[in-house]
Amino acid sequence: MNMAFILLAGLFQVPPQDPLEMATDAIFRVHSPGQGPSGTAFLVETPASPRKPSRTVLVTAAHVLDAITGTEARLVLRSRDNAGAVARLETPLALREGARPLYKKLKDVDVAAIAVSLPPNAHAKPFPLDRVLDSDGPSPRIVRLGREAWIPSYPAKAESNAAGQPVLRRGSIASQPYIPAPKSNTFLVDVTAFGGDSGAPVVVLDESKPHVAGLVMGMLRETDRSVTPFEEKVTHMPLGISIVIKSQFVRQAVALVD
Repeated sequence: MNMAFILLAGLFQVPPQDPLEMATDAIFRVHSPGQGPSGTAFLVETPASPRKPSRTVLVTAAHVLDAITGTEARLVLRSRDNAGAVARLETPLALREGARPLYKKLKDVDVAAIAVSLPPNAHAKPFPLDRVLDSDGPSPRIVRLGREAWIPSYPAKAESNAAGQPVLRRGSIASQPYIPAPKSNTFLVDVTAFGGDSGAPVVVLDESKPHVAGLVMGMLRETDRSVTPFEEKVTHMPLGISIVIKSQFVRQAVALVD
């Protein structure tokens, strides 16, 4: 083959997608119709088996879905046309039949999951289930104290642009995630959590691939109480640290979805 042709072909190869862009293609905002509660959710794709087809499962913090009253939420998806233009695509998400929740949640851990069918024009790339880290395998190597971590989310209901993409923030893992004792369901990341961040994945990169290390459920804060003869005052000061549920519980919630 002509060497000039080989060089020219190399110039026109499609570059691989950035791993953080890959991660944000799985993250969407879920909220109540109107001006009600809002949170972050992400998609996980389960592998097919002889007994079950592959499923697309939406995962978020259980308290986000519990706080959305009524039978339906709104899911802010995105579409992409042939020219690559991305647009906001808000769709309904059925949460209940009457009073019966359609989503599954863990008994003692703040994680919920629900199977979803995406519209044909939705642009989404769910995390493969094997990118959601378990408590064994490579997790202790990948998720460790001081490791850089990324949180794509919707803080204070903010969308990063008109297409509804998430806001990406960077921090580092601030506590030992995997230690023999005492056992804990959570670890800490030094990123300030806001309302709307709940349910966001904590993403770490390994071998240029995004992995889900956990799910944001809340924040650490200092509470001060002061009392005078005429006033009682309570002040909450955020510490700039997010509380994160370990990813093994995300896998457990996904497994609850039939």
